[in-house]
Amino acid sequence: MHPTPFFSDLRKAYEAELHDLSFDSDGKHVLKKHLAERRKELPFLVQMMAASPEMVSVVFHQAFRFLRPEAMHQLLATEAESFPAWDELGAALTLEPWAQPRLMRC
Repeated sequence: MHPTPFFSDLRKAYEAELHDLSFDSDGKHVLKKHLAERRKELPFLVQMMAASPEMVSVVFHQAFRFLRPEAMHQLLATEAESFPAWDELGAALTLEPWAQPRLMRC
């Protein structure tokens, strides 16, 4: 699998964002707490999708489960402007129950 530059760059930014959310100033692991806070900010964060997609995508950390791994590999090899429609992609994955109402707000 060879991800497109879009996903390669996004992965680096996503991992950095996730790391920033993982620890407080005392070095204590607080990822769950910070993700919960960030999820409350989703309506605001969606406005940042084009400029900083990692700020939005981290809200959905561990929300998606691909039923067919080849669908994820195909998606990662697709340029951003050629992404499949949600209806097409939705058959290849499930969304954790906690994330469903949040995704519907996007």
